[in-house]
Amino acid sequence: MEGESQKKSFSCFTRDYDISYKSLLKQLVHLDMDSEERVRDYLKKSNRLLKKNGELWVRCKYRDALIWYRKE
Repeated sequence: MEGESQKKSFSCFTRDYDISYKSLLKQLVHLDMDSEERVRDYLKKSNRLLKKNGELWVRCKYRDALIWYRKE
């Protein structure tokens, strides 16, 4: 579009949160017992499995980017 200028920008951000282990397992509906054990071992080894109030929780981290532009 001739004569129009665009201002482009982006932002990267990280979201940290905890999800209950039970909720995580519900999302993985086709997981058998052997696979569940491997998942739990992986989470333990990566220091992402923790206990809160007697229940298991998983520490999660997402990295996202938001890209936008403005026509002037």
